[in-house]
Amino acid sequence: MLLDELPMIYTGCAFTYAITCHDVPANDDSASKYVISLYAVLVTVLYLFCQNPVFHQVAYGILVFKLVFDGWKISKKCSELRSIHLLTMFCYGLGFTLWNIDNLFCQSLRETRGRISIGPVLQLHSWWHFFTAYGTYLHIVLSTCARQRYLKRNFSVKMFGFHPYVQLD
Repeated sequence: MLLDELPMIYTGCAFTYAITCHDVPANDDSASKYVISLYAVLVTVLYLFCQNPVFHQVAYGILVFKLVFDGWKISKKCSELRSIHLLTMFCYGLGFTLWNIDNLFCQSLRETRGRISIGPVLQLHSWWHFFTAYGTYLHIVLSTCARQRYLKRNFSVKMFGFHPYVQLD
């Protein structure tokens, strides 16, 4: 489990730094990077000792809350990013909900999956990974847009199917 869960904390910290410092000059030595790094170290050390899944969920939830909150602040200033932010929140929220349903009802879901032909659809933990991964991708698009706006670079958000991406002009 540690090999699955700790990388979530580390990438969450990296994304938190990216969005928190999107409007900070590259040479700025802000305290944010030290605070976020300390958070990653503390969560790692504490989790190595307690190995309680609820501790991990709370630690990761704090990072996601920070990402969503900072994304909300950015989307208030930049209306064209609002729909990306809303979809990011939806993906994280749905993934988190499915993850917790899977944790709470794991045994009964396992039994149900064995009895019906669409059992793989009920692998809620895999849906958690899908929605969190897509939410993270959307967050990267949002952070990239925010940073490009700060740097006063021309860019546009294009669509590839239903996947937005940033094109630098």
